[in-house]
Amino acid sequence: MIDFKIRKNRLYTTGVWRSHDIYSEWIPYFFGLKGLSKYIAEYLDIKIGPITMHSVSAHIYKTNFKDIKIE
Repeated sequence: MIDFKIRKNRLYTTGVWRSHDIYSEWIPYFFGLKGLSKYIAEYLDIKIGPITMHSVSAHIYKTNFKDIKIE
């Protein structure tokens, strides 16, 4: 789900993911959401405001465990 609000001439963006591979998808999803926000803000001739991302189920797949350091 993506929600946009205009407050004080700024576009506030909130994204909610039901399930999120936090290791390999969080950064690309954030920059995709930022790009969409930028596109909409430019179209509306306003500035980008905060971008908030919520992950209901953030996880790392077992196949990626070797790539991360867990202490």
